[in-house]
Amino acid sequence: MLEYISRPNDVYTFVSQDATTLVPPFSCAYNNVANDARNLAIGDEDGTVHIVDTKRDDAHPEKTVAIQAHQNAIFDLCWTSDDSKIISVSGDQTARIHDMETNKCLGIFSGHTGSIKSVSKKFSDENVFATAARDGAVLIWDARCSSTTSAQGETLYRPADRLLNVHASSTRTVPPKKSKHGSDGPNTASAVQYMRHNENIIASTGALDGSVKYWDVRKHGTYFKHDFPSPLDTSTYTPVTKRAHGMTSMALSPDGSALYAVSSDNHIYMFNTASLGSPVERFGGSDFTCSSYYIKISVSPDGNYVAAGSCKDLYVWEVNRPRKKPLIFHGHEREVTGLSGCSDDATVRTWKPNRDLVEECQENQSLRNMHGMVTE
Repeated sequence: MLEYISRPNDVYTFVSQDATTLVPPFSCAYNNVANDARNLAIGDEDGTVHIVDTKRDDAHPEKTVAIQAHQNAIFDLCWTSDDSKIISVSGDQTARIHDMETNKCLGIFSGHTGSIKSVSKKFSDENVFATAARDGAVLIWDARCSSTTSAQGETLYRPADRLLNVHASSTRTVPPKKSKHGSDGPNTASAVQYMRHNENIIASTGALDGSVKYWDVRKHGTYFKHDFPSPLDTSTYTPVTKRAHGMTSMALSPDGSALYAVSSDNHIYMFNTASLGSPVERFGGSDFTCSSYYIKISVSPDGNYVAAGSCKDLYVWEVNRPRKKPLIFHGHEREVTGLSGCSDDATVRTWKPNRDLVEECQENQSLRNMHGMVTE
C-alpha cells in the first residue's frame, strides 16, 4: 500500500449552511454496489449528508449531492445493501432513513436521550437496525412497526426494543456528569454491531468498561422491563494499563468471523465472533493514539487490513501480520476520526494507488508537500 497517494483533487471540503465556515466531517461510509462502490457518504457537524462520487476528479462540492438530514452533528451512517437508502444518527438524538432517489427523509426514529454514536443494520433485513448512544442504551428499530405522523407531516417511529445501561455498573444510581469535549461519560454505549454468524446477536461496547458484550435480540420487546439487562456473553478484558479504558468503535470482518474493537488504551483488539473470550490478537505501536471517542475503525473489503484514525494520521495494519508496524497515511493536520480520512481539519481525503506519482513525489519535496503520502 506504499503506492497509495492522496492528490489535491482527492481532498474534499464542505461549508456551513450559512456559507461562512468550513464544517468538520464526523463520519463517512462507501456504498455497496452502485458506481463500483465509489459513492462516499459523508456526515458533517452541521447535520448534512454529502454524497461524493470519488471516481470523478471534479466532484467538489457544488457537484455533490447534499441532504440536510439533521440539525446537529452526524456521528455515524450506513447504506442499505442495495444503496437505495442511508441511515444516519446524530447529536439530535434521532436516527433517520433517507431515500437516495428523492433525497427525502422516510422516517425519524426517536427514543434516545443522548447523542447517538453508532448504527448497525441487520444484514438480512433492511428494515431492522440498532443504535448505541451516550445515554447508555442500545435501541432496536424496525421500520415495519407502526408509526405516527407529526404535525409537520414527519413519519415517527418508536423503538422495537430497548436495552438500558448496557455497559454501566448495576450499582450506579446517579447519572454521570457531562464529560469534557472528546470524551464520553462512563455510561456511554459507544458502538453497536450486528453479527453475521448469528443475526439474532448484536455486539456492543462501552466508553469505560473495556468489554464487548453480546445480546440476544431475536424477539422484539425482550428487554423493555429490564433496567440492567444480562448479556448473552461478555469478552474477557485484561487492561494493559492500571486504569480502565473503554472502546470507541467496532468493525466486523467481511466474512463475519472476526470482530475488531479500538480501545482508548491505544490498541485494536481482534475477537473470534464464535466465542468472545479474550482477544485473539492485538494491534498497536508506531505512536498510534486513540485520542478521543470519535475515533473510528474499519476493515478492508478483502478482510486483509484493519484501519483506524488517530490524533493526526490514519493507521493501517495487516491482519495476518499483527506484529508488523502499521502503515501511516499522512496528510491531515488534526485528528482523523473516520475512513476514508475524515478529519478535524475540516477535510476528507481519499487515497488511490499511483506508483508513478509516488516516485515523483519522493524525488521532489515541493511536490511531495502537496500530496498525502504513506510511510512505514
